[in-house]
Amino acid sequence: MRCPSTPQECEPFVNVSSILSKKYYSKKESIVKSLLTQTIREQMVEGCFQVLITTDKTANMAYAVYSLFEFGKEFEWIYPELKPILQHKLDENYGNGFKSSARHIIAKLDS
Repeated sequence: MRCPSTPQECEPFVNVSSILSKKYYSKKESIVKSLLTQTIREQMVEGCFQVLITTDKTANMAYAVYSLFEFGKEFEWIYPELKPILQHKLDENYGNGFKSSARHIIAKLDS
């Protein structure tokens, strides 16, 4: 499940990434846990950051944010990188839906 090379091609993957990351880090058993290798998870993280930084599509940005929050449970470097990006995005002219998602994740990171 390698994210394609351009951010525009990565955008459809963030919705899937959001679903898979939630299942992978869930306490419940799931086949997803055996299918998502370390390499695949790293590629998903890369794709989510790529979309978050480069797209203006707020729904895709929100999916990327939620995915990255889940992946941050494993990859400790994600949270320190994610928070400043979200704070910067809050100052930009994005819709209330994305801003609500960003504030929600920032609050979780701060707790």
